[in-house]
Amino acid sequence: MENNGKRGKKPLTKKEKFIYGGVFAAIAALFAVGVVFIIQENVYIPERPYETPPAVTAPPATPAPSPEPTAPPEQSVSGPTPEPTPTPMPTIYIPPRPVKIYFTSLEITTDIFPVGRNIDGEMATIDDAHMAGWYYDPMNPVSPGEEGNAIIAGHRRWKGKVGDFSKISELTAEDDVVIEFDKGYTRTFRAVSNDLFPLNDYPSWVMERDSGDARVTLITCAGEFNRDIGTSEERNVVVLKEVKD
Repeated sequence: MENNGKRGKKPLTKKEKFIYGGVFAAIAALFAVGVVFIIQENVYIPERPYETPPAVTAPPATPAPSPEPTAPPEQSVSGPTPEPTPTPMPTIYIPPRPVKIYFTSLEITTDIFPVGRNIDGEMATIDDAHMAGWYYDPMNPVSPGEEGNAIIAGHRRWKGKVGDFSKISELTAEDDVVIEFDKGYTRTFRAVSNDLFPLNDYPSWVMERDSGDARVTLITCAGEFNRDIGTSEERNVVVLKEVKD
């Protein structure tokens, strides 16, 4: 029999098949993880189905103020010394608390929680891609729809997930944004401006509380992420005004 120098392929042993199978499985798993990571980083995936806003669109009636206390009648000098009238304590104003924001055109619903300042003296944020923070200053509280600038901030991206506020750049003057309050009623707003500003060069009115009008300011990150400073280099700022009947 003539030998042409070619050898037949040696069949794989069970051990080799097991090793090769494990290698291919590991490669496939890494590929799948990479695809999921890329999708999470770049595609918005809602955490829950879109909820329609409640139908109650008017705040509850404000109760009539209680009458001023009547001073006790004066007593004669010869009578017993009257007890001093206590000074009434000032009433502390507790504003309506926003609890949800509905981006109706985007079909996104986001829970809202009050936040204060962080250790750097800046507005704090919620550590969740699908939640937003409403800046609450107990000395000067401004609720959405009231006189002043009510500030609500959310994430464009947080820990590998695309956030609910990633799409506010798409809001226009035709899109209703509905905010629900803790008392169960809602107010409807629309965008009057939608801008991008550098992180360290935005107008002062963005964070001013006493704006001279009633507005809501939505803020989220934008632009390239700068690893040196740990945040994006721009901010997307959307100003909303209430829709009046």
